[in-house]
Amino acid sequence: MSFGTLISLLKNGTPIIGIINHPILDEFLIGDNISAFLNGNKVQVRECSSISEATLLTTDHLNIQKFQSKNGFENLVQKAKLYRNWGDCYGYYLLATGFADIMIDPIISVWDSMALIPIINGARAR
Repeated sequence: MSFGTLISLLKNGTPIIGIINHPILDEFLIGDNISAFLNGNKVQVRECSSISEATLLTTDHLNIQKFQSKNGFENLVQKAKLYRNWGDCYGYYLLATGFADIMIDPIISVWDSMALIPIINGARAR
């Protein structure tokens, strides 16, 4: 069983700190738009020069068509090197720590996305 908690700190409506906590895995990921750390160790997204080399993750591929273009999504899946249905906050964790290149949710709530923004931005910083 895996689950995670997303926490965000906003300043004037802008997310400045984001946290993904996976207590069962004993993993704590934090980002501040400048850098990101997993259990105290700096993490970065990995370089990926093309979709044909990308690992694509999603939370709910069965309901893409309810919120997004099913054909567009299927086209993206066909172009990716590897596609897995492994999502929610763990998919974003894999993106920020360099184990995936694309993470897609067909729809995401603001209370989920606010924690992800500073983490992914921080993991993108070089």
